Amino acid sequence: MDYPKYADCSFEDIEQACKKLGGCFVTKASKHVIKITHIATQKATVIPSTKPLKRGLVWDFVRTFLQEVCKFSEKQIFDVLWC
Repeated sequence: MDYPKYADCSFEDIEQACKKLGGCFVTKASKHVIKITHIATQKATVIPSTKPLKRGLVWDFVRTFLQEVCKFSEKQIFDVLWC
């Protein structure tokens, strides 16, 4: 499978992807952080509202939150989050 680079992702890209995937809601936790909460489990994570995000942070978010907590497949994630 061809993997995205996730080199130029912004917090807005992640916010849009979570809205398209569903099952999560996004709130502004503070001036510099957004909070993403999984509806079913109520587990949450925070993402800094910077542009661009570091590639490792985005990959960590994809692997630990979207795949493990939200149970989305790689294909579902890569269809909506490709930056």
